[in-house]
Amino acid sequence: MQTSTHLGLRASVAWRYVLLFHVVLALFKLYVLVLEPIDLYVEEAQYWLWSKHLAWSYYSKPPLIAYLNFLTTQVFGDTVFAIRLNAVLVGLGLVVLVYRLTYELFKDELTAVLASFLVYAFPFYHFVSTLFLTDSPLALCWLFTLYYFWRAVQHNRLRDWCLVGLGAGLGFLAKYVMVLFFPIALIWLWVYRRERLGQKGFWLAVGITVVCMVPVLVWMAQHQFVAARHVTHLAGADAATPTVWKGLVRFVSYTGGQAALVSVFLLPTFYLGLKRLARRSLKPEVAFLWSFPAGVFLFFGGMSVWREAYPNWPVFAYATLPILLAYLATTLGRLRQTCRAVMLSVGVLMLVFIPVTRTTLVRWVDPTAEPLGEMMGWRELAETVEAERQQLGEVPHFVFSDSYQIASELAFYLPGHPQTYCINSGGRRMNQFDLWPGLEQFAYQGYRGIYISNVPLAPETEQAFGLTRHIKHVLLYTGNALRKEFYIYILEDFENMEPQTPQSF
Repeated sequence: MQTSTHLGLRASVAWRYVLLFHVVLALFKLYVLVLEPIDLYVEEAQYWLWSKHLAWSYYSKPPLIAYLNFLTTQVFGDTVFAIRLNAVLVGLGLVVLVYRLTYELFKDELTAVLASFLVYAFPFYHFVSTLFLTDSPLALCWLFTLYYFWRAVQHNRLRDWCLVGLGAGLGFLAKYVMVLFFPIALIWLWVYRRERLGQKGFWLAVGITVVCMVPVLVWMAQHQFVAARHVTHLAGADAATPTVWKGLVRFVSYTGGQAALVSVFLLPTFYLGLKRLARRSLKPEVAFLWSFPAGVFLFFGGMSVWREAYPNWPVFAYATLPILLAYLATTLGRLRQTCRAVMLSVGVLMLVFIPVTRTTLVRWVDPTAEPLGEMMGWRELAETVEAERQQLGEVPHFVFSDSYQIASELAFYLPGHPQTYCINSGGRRMNQFDLWPGLEQFAYQGYRGIYISNVPLAPETEQAFGLTRHIKHVLLYTGNALRKEFYIYILEDFENMEPQTPQSF
C-alpha cells in the first residue's frame, strides 16, 4: 500500500504537468492577442484611460482595474496586449484556484484535475479571461476569498481568516458587488458551521475588508457620493414600478442570459446530478459550491424584475460551477455524459465566442451585435481623426465628443494618446469625464476643436465656437452591414461652454 506521502507526491507531479498545459494554453491566448488583436471594448478603453488619472476611486467603479492597467502598461506600453494580459493572467489564476479549491474540498486528484479542465467549457470563463473588465479581477478575488474561507472554516486559523478579509477587500476594490460575499457566507455558516460565528475569525475578516473599503468611502464623501448614486440608479432605485408582465419578461431574459454564460449544454448534467444528490443528505461541500453562485444569481434576478440586469453582472460568482460539475461526474458516475456535454459546449465556443482572428469573427458572428459591434472600427475612426489633426499642424486644438465611449477609444487609438474630453450637451448621465478638467481650460485662447459624435452637431455645442466647418460623415461597413456611423466636425475659435448638470447617474 502506498503511503499518504507517496500519494501526495504523485498528485503533486501530476499537477505540475496539468499546470504546464494551462500555462501553454494561456501563452497561446496571448499569442493570438498579439497576432490579431481585436479592438478594445469601450469599457476596456475607459478603464485604461483611468490608469492615466490614478485616484482612490472613480465615478462608476473602485480603483483596482486602473492600477492593474497602470502596472502592465508601464511595462509593455499602451497596447491592447498590455491591457488584455491582465485578463489572461486572471484566467490562469482562476484555473489554479479551481484546482486548489477542488482538492481542498474533496482531497481527490482526479476531481481537481477534471475541474481545472472543465473551466474551459464555460462561456463565462472566456468572458473574464479575454476582455479586461472589472468582472475579471472581481472573479479572481471572489474565488481566492472562497478558497481561504473554506480553509478558515475547517481549521480556524487566523492567517486564513486574514486572507479572507484581504481577498474580499481587494474584491471590493475591483467592484462594489463583492459585498455580497459576507451575507451569503453568513447564511452558509449559520446552516453548517454555526460555531464559527461565535469566534473572532469571521469578524476579523469582516473588519479587514472594511479597512480596505475606507479609501473608496473617503473618495465618495469627497465627491458627493456620486458612485453610490450611480449604483442605486443601476439597481433601479429611481425606476417606476414595473407591471407583473414586464417584470416577468425581464427575469426570463436575465435567466436566459445566465444560461448562455453557463452553457445550455451543461445545464442538463447539473440538473440530473443535483436531482440524484437531493435524494441523499447534502454534503456541506456541495452546498458550499452551489450556494454562492445561487445567492448572487437570485440577487440580480430580483433586481432584474425592477430594471434590466446586464448578463455579465453575476458571472464573477460562477467559478465554483466547474468544481460542482467535476464532483457530479466523478462521484455519480456521469463522466461520459459530462464529456459529451463539454464537447458540445467547447465546440460552440470555438465557432462563435472565441474566434482566432477578426476575419473569423466577421464570418461567424453578426458584426453589429453587442458586444462585438463595440469592438470593431475604432482604429479606422482614429485614423480618420488623425488625418484631420495632421492638417491642423501646430494649431492648438483638442479632441472631444458627447460620448465617453468615443472619447475613451480615441484617447487610446490616436497616436500619442492625447487626453480627450466628453461634453454634456444635454440628456446623458454622468460619467468619469465630468470629474476631470474639461474644456473650460481652453476658453478664449483660440483653440480649435475636433468633435466626433454618432449624431449631428447640437446647436448648443456649435454656439460655443466662432466658426463651424463640417468635415466628414463616416460610415464603417463590414460587407453589407453598417457597423458604425460618425460625424466629424472642425470647430474654430473656441469661446466657452457652460457644463450642464447630468440628468441621471
